[in-house]
Amino acid sequence: MTTYFTKDGDDFKEVEDTLFTQGEIDTNIIPKRLERERSKFADYETLKEKAAKVDEIKSDLEKKLADKDVAIGDLTAKVKTAELGTEKIKIASKYKLSEDALEFLDGDTVEALENKAEKLAKLAPGGSVTATKKGKPTNDKVDGNKSIARNLFGRNQADD
Repeated sequence: MTTYFTKDGDDFKEVEDTLFTQGEIDTNIIPKRLERERSKFADYETLKEKAAKVDEIKSDLEKKLADKDVAIGDLTAKVKTAELGTEKIKIASKYKLSEDALEFLDGDTVEALENKAEKLAKLAPGGSVTATKKGKPTNDKVDGNKSIARNLFGRNQADD
């Protein structure tokens, strides 16, 4: 190491601080300092990969949330349509509208359906929604085997 002096008035005083030459700085000090700095960021690539994975997971979750919101909207619309259909039948029964008049009964709310039903009931009074129940089929039909046998022997039903 080199010894340095500073001027103190008329006298020269030796510098007590450690001074380095440019060669020592270039070969020893700077590479060690750079190595220390690089070691601080040694896991930079790993962190970069993890951040990319986090971004990918985040975008997947956002897509799933958007899909969920669309699905909820679709289901809500279907439920609303079903509820209005049920209300439509109830209102038609209340105002005694015929089945043919049901196609003219439309609206987005129960109140709109009520208003339309009132108007339709005034225009076409006396109709009603009826549910018909059919009984058991009669035994008038001839069994297939009996029919074949009768045809073979030349007998018809009137002969019985």
